[in-house]
Amino acid sequence: GSILTSWYRDAPEIRAGEQWQLELTLKPPWGVVNFSGPDRERWLFANDFGATATVREGLRLPAPKGWPGIQQLRDRIRREIDMRVTGEDRRGVIRALAIADTSGLGDRLRNTLQATGTSHLLAISGLHIGLAAAGGFWLFRLLTGLSRTGRFAFFFSAAGSGLVAAAYACLADLGVSTTRALIMLMVFSAGLVCARHVNATRSLLMAAAVVLLTNPFAALGAGFWFSFLAVAALLITFRPRTGRLHWSRAVLMAQCVVLLALMPVSAAWFSAFSPLGFPANIIAIPWVSLFVVPFVLGGIAVLPFFPEASSLLWGVGGNAVDWLLWFLGTLSSLSQGLAGLGRVSIFHQMLAFCGAMMLFLPRLLHWKWLGFFLVLTLFLPAGTIPAAGSAVVEVLDAGQGTAVTVSTPG
Repeated sequence: GSILTSWYRDAPEIRAGEQWQLELTLKPPWGVVNFSGPDRERWLFANDFGATATVREGLRLPAPKGWPGIQQLRDRIRREIDMRVTGEDRRGVIRALAIADTSGLGDRLRNTLQATGTSHLLAISGLHIGLAAAGGFWLFRLLTGLSRTGRFAFFFSAAGSGLVAAAYACLADLGVSTTRALIMLMVFSAGLVCARHVNATRSLLMAAAVVLLTNPFAALGAGFWFSFLAVAALLITFRPRTGRLHWSRAVLMAQCVVLLALMPVSAAWFSAFSPLGFPANIIAIPWVSLFVVPFVLGGIAVLPFFPEASSLLWGVGGNAVDWLLWFLGTLSSLSQGLAGLGRVSIFHQMLAFCGAMMLFLPRLLHWKWLGFFLVLTLFLPAGTIPAAGSAVVEVLDAGQGTAVTVSTPG
């Protein structure tokens, strides 16, 4: 396994690909554990960290020779963005969309994204991979000549689409949602090239199998469930429908489906959900898709050839980020943030997910509205009230301190 290492005092600038000789103080991979909320020990285990450590002394070794790897390329893009993009918030967002590096996001920005349910926009997933694939398709289509309409031109464009999407996924460090989107795209592209029917459900299951085969502990992270359940909910909702929906109705329905389907997952992992998620995402998703991601990807594409053009493209994308953050900040000021759901059992989570799916079944099923009452189980009072004359004492693991809650009948 790996060692999660922290350098607290006099930390030098460390770049990807460097080799260091370190003197470490090792600790077991432990973390605070409570009744709900994040579980650091599980996170360390899922990410294959066998220990945590702090650096006592370090010596930089001579740089290795050879071609730069993916991490070196990601580091170079990060440094270029830091140099060419002004503004802390816009720089952090562009870094997150370019190379999945969220270390530049400040606490205020993170709180705004969580309060509005838009944090997923900065996690490179199906939306971003799809945009990269579409851009790659038309780029390679231009290379073959727009006038050519043969099978070779289509095959060449489809291959270029997959190549661009795979390159972007590698720059995003192949996270769970990124890998899922890339595998589904490859299956879909292969079906088109071979003129075969593509079963979306089968490609989703294939993506889940590949992710779990390469990382069996991926299911211990929230990203796995958010990513796969969101796509599964959309397939359950739209696949049985034979008629064509107006695009505006389809967009609204898709957002409602994802919001309701992921509410049980949000309750399980964070004991909260964002009531502002629906109005925020209705504006934020198309805005990011049209005015931010294309310019971020364009800046990466032209960086090796025209660095100044990258500055221009990232600047345009940064202006769009400013407008987006203004909108999200205004919206979050109207609410107190996340709505708490208390402790939710796995039984209530399953009931709520089934209820959310029932609500979006075809109109012919009149009893589907019973799903509304299943969703409401998430809001039932958590736990039991202590008996008269008694109290329940819970000692919370707060790390370097002690926190105790006392519950009485009142």
